[in-house]
Amino acid sequence: MKSRYYSDNCCLCGEFLTGTFPKIYNEFYPIKSRICLETNDFVVIPSISPIVKGHLLVLPKWHISNMSMLSGEELPLFLNIVKRIISFDDYKDGYFVFEHGVGDDGFSGCGIDHAHLHIMPMKAELTRRIMARVALLFCVQACDKVEGFFCNRENNGSYLLYGDSLARMFYCLNEYIPSQFIRKIIAEEMGIDSGDWKLCNGRKEFFETIDMF
Repeated sequence: MKSRYYSDNCCLCGEFLTGTFPKIYNEFYPIKSRICLETNDFVVIPSISPIVKGHLLVLPKWHISNMSMLSGEELPLFLNIVKRIISFDDYKDGYFVFEHGVGDDGFSGCGIDHAHLHIMPMKAELTRRIMARVALLFCVQACDKVEGFFCNRENNGSYLLYGDSLARMFYCLNEYIPSQFIRKIIAEEMGIDSGDWKLCNGRKEFFETIDMF
């Protein structure tokens, strides 16, 4: 396994190395830690502004800019955690997963360049509307298995990866994906005022998500 890099400028690297919640968010969430699930390599945390109860992020403990940078040894460990989460009862009626993969240059439109995959409970009617909107704006392609995308990606730029089944995902490769693009579409489709994670909205959903674990 290749050596791992931790960024001094990444608040997520600091959170995982110390196991403590960033002080800048204590005004909104007076807690010591938000880590819901942890292995030697990955952590699961609630989004700082969850859109729904059960809105989780899966992240590597070390610093990479997108999940396609995981090694052949690390990828199965990552996917095992994702599969474990979607097997919980809260996701039995459907789920949606997505990643806005940052280009290998580390540039991020959302302000976070630490790789993270979103998982949230979501019924099929809503996921279909979201995926249809993405397909209207970007040239998307299907991949039969999520592993296929990660193993075969040759482009080093940014991408969107999303879907409601790990057995059939969709992706687009594009350098000009707007900041928080899918988050904002989900918020609009659900009638939520703002999907911007920086506003620390969804405090009720945040604590409900922690209580799930």
